Amino acid sequence: MKHLSKSAVLWLLIAVLFLLCACQPTPEEDVVVNKAEGALESAISGDSAEVYAIDSSDGTAETLRDALHVPETARLSVSGPVYGGTLHVEMDAAVNMPNVSKVPVMLVERYHPSAEQKQHIAETLTGETTFYETDPLGRERYLNVIEQYKQLLSVLKTHPYGENADYESLEKEYNEQIERLTTYYREGKPGTKQLWRGNWSDGQMHLCTERGETISINTESSDVYCIEYGATDATSSGDDAAIDAGTARKLLEDALEVIGNRYYEIVSICPADQGMRDRLGSTEGVDDGSFLITLRPVYAGIPVYNWNTYFGSDTAAQKAGVSYSYPALRERLHAEIRNGELIILEWIDPIEVLSVENENVSLLSFDEIMKIFEKQIFMNIYLDGTENTVIVTDVFFSYRCVPKRDSDQYYLLPVWDFVGYDTIFDTGKGVADTLYRGSGKIYKESLLTVNAIDGSILNEFLGY
Repeated sequence: MKHLSKSAVLWLLIAVLFLLCACQPTPEEDVVVNKAEGALESAISGDSAEVYAIDSSDGTAETLRDALHVPETARLSVSGPVYGGTLHVEMDAAVNMPNVSKVPVMLVERYHPSAEQKQHIAETLTGETTFYETDPLGRERYLNVIEQYKQLLSVLKTHPYGENADYESLEKEYNEQIERLTTYYREGKPGTKQLWRGNWSDGQMHLCTERGETISINTESSDVYCIEYGATDATSSGDDAAIDAGTARKLLEDALEVIGNRYYEIVSICPADQGMRDRLGSTEGVDDGSFLITLRPVYAGIPVYNWNTYFGSDTAAQKAGVSYSYPALRERLHAEIRNGELIILEWIDPIEVLSVENENVSLLSFDEIMKIFEKQIFMNIYLDGTENTVIVTDVFFSYRCVPKRDSDQYYLLPVWDFVGYDTIFDTGKGVADTLYRGSGKIYKESLLTVNAIDGSILNEFLGY
């Protein structure tokens, strides 16, 4: 029997969680969910809250944090019965609240660029006006990647990650990649230049340039909504064209303007080999002017976090008569700059704002949110006769896309995400420990998401 890969094991674990969900007993009391007819719309269209001053020279202005009585730290230690076992909840969490004076509710939908906008995006990012159906480089692309691995091997000789790094393992890994790519090159067929004969109004398009760059724009009829540009291995890396972080930031900002994205913040600009540094536990690395840039969508000063939401199994499913579905829109951005050029730009689930439904919606106090969390966390998991502990490390005020009833549109709603980890994956034994804590880091997820307006529970995998 073949060994399962780590990714395969992870999906197996998730599948088991889903099976557990389907077998849960009906709870004795209802879980609060957004299923009542018109209830969410009524809450959104309710009276607007006061707009609080956040800039005061004398320091006496009341902030939204003050108005909602949001503390710097939330603490809770509670245990109770859940479906099939006992759950312990430990919370000593930093409460992350943006410095805003009001919270609008917006109506959004998937971004549908016009034919002219699509053409502008493709031609401006690549600098080309002629595109191909298939990659003209064909097997020649493998030579470019082989050259890059050879350069990595030469860099290893300088021991850039410190003397204690496992260079022998890295050298073996890079040589194996070169051998594999060389086989692909020998067995591959030469590329063919087949001109792209589509229309800029097409719902799905995948274009290639003479140099091997790719542009994918799927924003109409595809389940995978995205605008993606890639030049990762289009040309040999050649001499390093080192740039500083400020230049990298400007390069990215210009590219985001081209694709029409104004709603973002740059969270961090790290060396492109940051992943390798983390892997080797090193603060040193190859500073060649290449950067991995982490971005986050932000609307009206309020961020949109992209937490995993695999925890638990909301037992409201059977009460509400709903089945599992794909998560709602989860907008995310990714970019990488290498040798002074933008080589990766991804905008997944792009959205655009249609209207503001409420300029400043009224919100529950944080004390009310905490009471809802303390009740609902015990209705969100099935333990099958076991005992478990969840650790809440952070609480985040943010936006979340929630589908509008009988519509292709979404509300951008304010929510409280209680974030942490489930110690069922922290046993110190077996595959789960390798997947979730193999690097010594805790991979956190949203344990419970509470609608900041009415206290209802949001569950992406149930479609509400």
